[in-house]
Amino acid sequence: MTARRAAPALVALAALLFPAAVTAQPALTPPSRAVAPAVSTEMPVPTRYNPDTALGLSLGVTLAGVAVSAVAGQTDSGPLSSAGGAMIFFGPSVGHWYTGDYLTTGLGMRVAGSGLAVLGIVMALSGNGPGRSSDGADGTGLLLVMAGAGLYVGGTVHDIATAPRAARRKNRTLAARVALSPTVTRTSAGLAVGGSF
Repeated sequence: MTARRAAPALVALAALLFPAAVTAQPALTPPSRAVAPAVSTEMPVPTRYNPDTALGLSLGVTLAGVAVSAVAGQTDSGPLSSAGGAMIFFGPSVGHWYTGDYLTTGLGMRVAGSGLAVLGIVMALSGNGPGRSSDGADGTGLLLVMAGAGLYVGGTVHDIATAPRAARRKNRTLAARVALSPTVTRTSAGLAVGGSF
């Protein structure tokens, strides 16, 4: 093969391998000023987490725990009683767990309330504590039990009531905006993709 015949093949090969180097001369072809407007394709908010499902899980597991505990009380079944107690304790948080939130405010309130109630019972049974009267009775233990019960109930209500909001909040974080925009410069053309997450 002669050099004259190989030259066009080498130019074609160079154009394929190095497209940026093989461009039209700027003086002969004026740059295009027309740029297509950005096309926004907003993606819909995914409904991956249904607020009604979150509420149903929190309320349903809690009420099922109450039913299991009632049956355990009538049948004197220790394992059923334990299962019912666990369902009542963790049930309100199940709607939050459905959305991926595992440590909830309500769960923390129930843990703290349980701890206060146990401490109050121990203080009441042992007769130790400040404010003890001459006959050994102590009102502090009873106050701690009541405060613990209040925290427990408040944590239960909080988790059940906020489960739908947790699902909506999670759906908002999953929403994304994507914009496609053709881009033309003097030396190249392409497609720009931008988004907010």
